Amino acid sequence: MDRKLRNNNYNAIENKDIPVFAIEDIIILLIILLPVVFYPYLLTIFNPAKDLILKILTIIAVAFWVILLIIRGKTSAITTYKPYVLPVLLFSAIGIISIFWSNNPYAAIQTLPFFLAGPLLFFLIISNFKNRDQVNKIVFIIIITGTLMGVYGVLQYFGIDFSFWKANYGRNKVFGLFGNVNYFAEYIIIPLAISIPVFLSMNKKYFKYLLLFGITAMGMSLFLTFTRGSYLGIILSLLFIFSIIFFCEGKDIFKKYHKIIVLLLVIVLLITTLAIIPNPLNKKYSAIDRFKTRVSLTRLAQDKSIAARIATWKYTWLMIKDKPWLGSGLGTFPYNSIRYQAIFMSKGDNRSLYPHGIDAQAHNEYLQYWAELGIIGLLLFLWIIAVYYQQFFKYIKNEKKKQKELPALLLGLMGAVTAVLIDSLFGFPLHLPASFALFWITMGL
Repeated sequence: MDRKLRNNNYNAIENKDIPVFAIEDIIILLIILLPVVFYPYLLTIFNPAKDLILKILTIIAVAFWVILLIIRGKTSAITTYKPYVLPVLLFSAIGIISIFWSNNPYAAIQTLPFFLAGPLLFFLIISNFKNRDQVNKIVFIIIITGTLMGVYGVLQYFGIDFSFWKANYGRNKVFGLFGNVNYFAEYIIIPLAISIPVFLSMNKKYFKYLLLFGITAMGMSLFLTFTRGSYLGIILSLLFIFSIIFFCEGKDIFKKYHKIIVLLLVIVLLITTLAIIPNPLNKKYSAIDRFKTRVSLTRLAQDKSIAARIATWKYTWLMIKDKPWLGSGLGTFPYNSIRYQAIFMSKGDNRSLYPHGIDAQAHNEYLQYWAELGIIGLLLFLWIIAVYYQQFFKYIKNEKKKQKELPALLLGLMGAVTAVLIDSLFGFPLHLPASFALFWITMGL
C-alpha cells in the first residue's frame, strides 16, 4: 500500500469515517459473492440465493451509511451529483408508491427490496467513493471475478465440472454458477466490456498480459453460451467505445493502436476462414458450427425462442394498453403473464403461430418497466440513462477541447452500462441479481 493511500486511510479513521471502509468492503463482497453463491438443488435455478445475498449486504451497507451520515451530520456527498439525484429518487419513489395501485400488492411488496437495492447501491457509490484508488480497487475486483467466471465457463464446455451438474448438455452446458446460460452471458458482458478499453491503455506488460488472459477467458465463455442478445450487447458497446475514441483522437488512433488493430484484423480473418472453409474445427456440432447455426438468417427466421419472445412482447403490449400511465404495479408481470398470454393466444391464429409457456419476465426490460410502472416509470428510468450519457458526452467534449486523453476506465464503465442497456432489449439483466447490482455499481463508479 503506497504512502498516499495509507494517509487517506488514517485521515478517514481520524475523521470517524470507518463506516466508509465497511461500505467499500461490502461492495467488494457483493461483486465477488453474487456470481459465485449458489444452491444447485434449488427448483428455481440459482437466483434466490443470489437475491438473498444482494438484499442482506445492501441492507448492511445502508446501515453503515446511515451511521456515517449521523456522524458527519450532512448529505452534501449526494447533492454534489445533482443531475442524478432527482431522477433516481423519483424512479425509486414510483416503485414504492405503485404498491397502492397494484393489482397484486403482495407481489409489489415482495419485489420492492430488490428494486430499491439498485438505486441504493448507486447512492452508496457516489457518496462514499472519493478517490481513484477506491475506484481502481472495485474495478480490479470486477475484472478478476469476471476472469475466474470466464475460466470456469470454458472448463464447463470441456466437461470439467461438478458431478451433480453432469445432466447439463447442449447450449445450456456453459452457465457458470448461474444455472442458466443466458443469465451467465448477461453477467459476463459487464466485466468483459470494462476490461477491453483498460487493456488498450495499459502500459505495464505484466498487467497487460493478465488482462489479455482475462479478456480471452471471458470472451470464449461468452462465445460458448451462444446467446445472441449478449453478443449484440458486447459488439455494439465496443463499437460505441471505439467510435468515442476515434472522435477524440481522430486519425491518431491508427498510429497509436496499429499493432492491436492489425492483431484484431488477423483474428477476424482467421475466425472467418475457420467458419467458412470446411475443417475439423467447424465440423457438425462443433462450437463454430453451432455459432454459425445460431446467428444464421435461416435459423433466426425459424427459431422458436425468437417467436416466443415476439409473442411475449405482444401480450406485454396488451398489459400496457390496459394501464399505460401507471402500470399494474411493481413485480406484477409474472402474476399477470398467464392471463394476458391466454387473451393473446385466443386471438386469430396466434396459438399455431407462436409457442406458449409460463414467462416470469417480458424479455425486454423497457416493456416490463412500462407494464409494471407505466409510461411514467419508464420515462424516469430513461431520464436516468439520458442524464448519464449527457454527463459523459459533456465530459469528453471538455477533454477534447483540452486535448487530453480519455481515461480508459471511464470508457470501460461506460461500455459496460451500454452493453447491459442493449442486452435489455432481448433479455432481463436488470432482474438478475449479479448483472443488476453490477449495472448500478458501474453507473455509480
